[in-house]
Amino acid sequence: DGRRLQRVWITGTILSKYASQDKNFSSITIDDGTANIRVKAFDSNFFDKYQEADKIEVVGKLKKYNDEVYINPDSAWKINSESSALREC
Repeated sequence: DGRRLQRVWITGTILSKYASQDKNFSSITIDDGTANIRVKAFDSNFFDKYQEADKIEVVGKLKKYNDEVYINPDSAWKINSESSALREC
């Protein structure tokens, strides 16, 4: 219908983490059960409190650069099995 997606909310498991050597950005790759997508923050400390295999939720803007679609996060938080079960009810 021609509408553009402004913001996404995704739940997934962290597969990998990366921080650039120049500290300009950091990223994680998450798997939501259907595909993998990179979440790229232009703050080198944004993902410091998360580890590989953590389950997280991310809200952010969908972006595209050099044919790569990624999420630029506004916020992210770690979830546990109890909080995800509550949302499913």
